Amino acid sequence: MERLTRIRNVILASIGGILVVSLVVYGVYFHRKANHYKEVLNNQYDRAFYDLLDSVNNAETYLLKAVVTGTDEMQTLMLEEAGNAASQAESCLALLPVDQHTLADVSAFLVQLKDISRVWDETLINGGSLTQEQYAMLEELYGYAQDLNGAVHTVWNDFNKKGNWEDLQLFHDNQHLSEPFQDYPELIYDGPFSEHMKTTSEVRLKGDEVSKEEASEYVKKLFEFYTPKVEFNGETENHGLAVYSFTVTFGEDSAHVARADVTKIGGKLCSMIMHRDSGEATLTPEQAVLAGESYLNALGYVDMESSYYIVQDGYVTANYAYVDNGVICYPDMVKVKISLDNGEVTGFEAMSYLLNHRERDLEHGKMSLEKCSESLSSHVKLLENREAVIPNDFGGEEHVYEYICAYNGRRVLIYKDVDTGAETEVLIIVEDDNGILTI
Repeated sequence: MERLTRIRNVILASIGGILVVSLVVYGVYFHRKANHYKEVLNNQYDRAFYDLLDSVNNAETYLLKAVVTGTDEMQTLMLEEAGNAASQAESCLALLPVDQHTLADVSAFLVQLKDISRVWDETLINGGSLTQEQYAMLEELYGYAQDLNGAVHTVWNDFNKKGNWEDLQLFHDNQHLSEPFQDYPELIYDGPFSEHMKTTSEVRLKGDEVSKEEASEYVKKLFEFYTPKVEFNGETENHGLAVYSFTVTFGEDSAHVARADVTKIGGKLCSMIMHRDSGEATLTPEQAVLAGESYLNALGYVDMESSYYIVQDGYVTANYAYVDNGVICYPDMVKVKISLDNGEVTGFEAMSYLLNHRERDLEHGKMSLEKCSESLSSHVKLLENREAVIPNDFGGEEHVYEYICAYNGRRVLIYKDVDTGAETEVLIIVEDDNGILTI
């Protein structure tokens, strides 16, 4: 009996030893694996910042060339290159694991530089020239590009001295990037009235307050196809709207990252951007726009209608405005980025909608749609018309009639007040194979 007890003790000790060794091996294995994926992410962030340095430098260089050249042909080429560089810089900035509210002004500058370069490039290609006002704006854009280039290099030097990707406080505390753009004038670049969308002084979003844990679960569901890991980055405020910010990583076989902001009130998705390479296009832009509309419906953004879109680098970026009983409300706008390979949404921004959306009391105007159309210029041909709500320069709104007209092969938007018939705004629609925007 004593012999059996000794044997049992030896066996138990052996099993215990095996378990201890197994746990040690298991821990070492997953520790190395975790370090491997951390290294992959760090390399991706390093590469993104190197590319950001290069693209911002190129944007400054090409803008300077566009300023000093004496020919429309060379200016066309330089503006195209400047726009491409701005687009690349925007993509690199989005890849960095930084709260995007911190760099919102920088991102806005890059997007606007990209789009306005494209519009001016189109003008020059069609035989036109930049006006004195546009040339002055070009010089101003060059000045901002200079400031941004210097700021990016300053941040990079600071980061190399005392920062790492696990301690992002350097970016939150560093004001070099945002300082040059505190007084930067906004431009129309992604649909009519976009420069006025966020000027409201009142946050109209209603609902119960959600916790950061509830918001985290919501973000997980957004990316549930990828088995996501969600990390809380903190609570921020933008235009008076409080949001929870999260970074998302996807599974063991991907170094891709995403970021998402969820409103503290109501738990609504405010913004999201996910980086992944776009494969060969299988959808038309129109199909991608429909996919974006389905995504909005699933998130609870209903009664939305697409208005304008741009196609670039295998993606469609589309604007959707809220429609209230047939009246299109441009202040309630959402922007969605959709991949043309499979219709997946990789970008989302709803700040304008969240700040402006509400139930409006839209009474019939004192003048009819038909009566107002009688004062349209005799030089244009009326194509379509409808009621609309547009923002004004003072943070308010106007109830108008929207007339889509044609002139000399171009389409224009003419807006008239529903009560007085006064013309309040005129916009030109720019269309090509890459999409639709207004100037």
